[in-house]
Amino acid sequence: MYLLLALVLCGCASRDIRWMHPKPTEALLQQAYRDLQGFHVYPLSGSEAQDALSSEEAVHLLSNPRLIRPSTPNFAFVTFSGREITVIGYNQYYRLEHDAFRSPMIYRYQGELKRADYALPHMAPNVGDLEVTSRPIDALELWLLNEQRTVRPNFRGTLKFESWSGRYTKVAAFDPRSWQSIF
Repeated sequence: MYLLLALVLCGCASRDIRWMHPKPTEALLQQAYRDLQGFHVYPLSGSEAQDALSSEEAVHLLSNPRLIRPSTPNFAFVTFSGREITVIGYNQYYRLEHDAFRSPMIYRYQGELKRADYALPHMAPNVGDLEVTSRPIDALELWLLNEQRTVRPNFRGTLKFESWSGRYTKVAAFDPRSWQSIF
């Protein structure tokens, strides 16, 4: 009995056992802000591909959505200013809750960054994706291209900063209650 108790205590004192999940450092958050700041293109393959569309073409498409075609890749402009984030972009589809059809959309979100945690804390820092809580300054607005109307989903500000090979590449918005991705 004492031998078993000694083995358990020795195992728990090991350096490989965590008593608490790690928190992202301020340096990591600053790296995420630097990596995400600017223009990003995401073709259907899922990985970032800046040569698929120029930022000038994207601005033109946002100002004239009738020019958007089914082959237009997803893209986003991400801006950080102090604790504020603004994300404006295009996504090839959005499915409204309880609807069977999808619509391409243009989205805009502005929020104040409040807190960041690792999305998978038990795997941090090896998997660096961050779940970021923000407070909406302006409600998330989606312009559904097929329906030619604006919707404002009940978005509470949960963002995900996705990383790949040590670099942050994408900001995604989702509803943690349903795990439905918005953009």
